[in-house]
Amino acid sequence: MPMHVLTFRISHIGKVYSIHIEREVFHLFKTKKEAKDYIRKYKNVLTDNLPIMLNLQMQLEMLRNQHYQFMNTRLQRELYQNLVDFEKEFALIFWNNGGDNFTYVQFNKIRVAMNIIDNAIAIIKRYGQVNKHKVLLNQLYAIEKIFILMQKNYNQEVRGLYVAHGYREGLRTLKPSINEKHTPYKAS
Repeated sequence: MPMHVLTFRISHIGKVYSIHIEREVFHLFKTKKEAKDYIRKYKNVLTDNLPIMLNLQMQLEMLRNQHYQFMNTRLQRELYQNLVDFEKEFALIFWNNGGDNFTYVQFNKIRVAMNIIDNAIAIIKRYGQVNKHKVLLNQLYAIEKIFILMQKNYNQEVRGLYVAHGYREGLRTLKPSINEKHTPYKAS
């Protein structure tokens, strides 16, 4: 999936600069330089973490393809549905408000996509443990370790965007839901 180009419009109203982040979420700044610095940090959080998440998903897909024919039907369906759900959720991370040329990020979709990857790892791990596939479990251990490090790094960086920001008067901030869980899409 191609990475979307995020474009931010810095608006100047009175003594305040504002950036529209997500739907009804705006960040306010005293100077244009602060706003530009924030945009740079915001983009870095996404461009540093989302490609890693996509890479992990591709590795899980590869492991699924290698072992698919040996899995029972229930496990095949569960894993397949998980990876399909990841594609759907990841596609919804970047949202366009229709009429304008600006793409926004839905942080809750990033959380859901992470939950899906975590669930896919658990499914494949369960298969590997039951069938005593040591090579598969070693490969999965490496993927899981990278995922845990990426998730921890992402959480710290996102928290840093909203906690370390100094100018907060009248500011509505994003609160990426840590508790949001993945529920599979129903088949049509």
